[in-house]
Amino acid sequence: GRSFLTAGLATMELPRRQTLTFTARTGTVSLNVHSAASEPVHVVLEARGARLRLPAHPDGRIALTLNPGTNRVEFSVNTLTSGDSALSVILRTPDERVEIGRTQVTVRSTALSGVGVLLSIGALLVLGAWWIRTVLAARRSGRSSPNAAP
Repeated sequence: GRSFLTAGLATMELPRRQTLTFTARTGTVSLNVHSAASEPVHVVLEARGARLRLPAHPDGRIALTLNPGTNRVEFSVNTLTSGDSALSVILRTPDERVEIGRTQVTVRSTALSGVGVLLSIGALLVLGAWWIRTVLAARRSGRSSPNAAP
């Protein structure tokens, strides 16, 4: 009955907080979920983050079958912005009524946004134009100087 279900669920563990670094807008979150149950258990993993999306699971829910022992769970995540974003991960029963466990993953994205790339290119162009104008002005002033050596 209910006590067996509760006892079986209590034998599952999510990893503690962890930080992942993505160098691109898309990366893979990999979690080791341990099940001490003696047989496979069906669960739902719910992953949510304000600035994160799961392209293969738009609702943030992933149905899993956890086998006894350590289970590697991997899913793709898209970051919407650079910087740190919190991904809340909750393990629930298939009916989603009982929370089995939760953890938080910090996703650090070092990818440049399109706006960041454009600003960097713009700054380099301005710097390049300034440098060229400075060099040309120095050459012109050197030529027109009456005391310049031949």
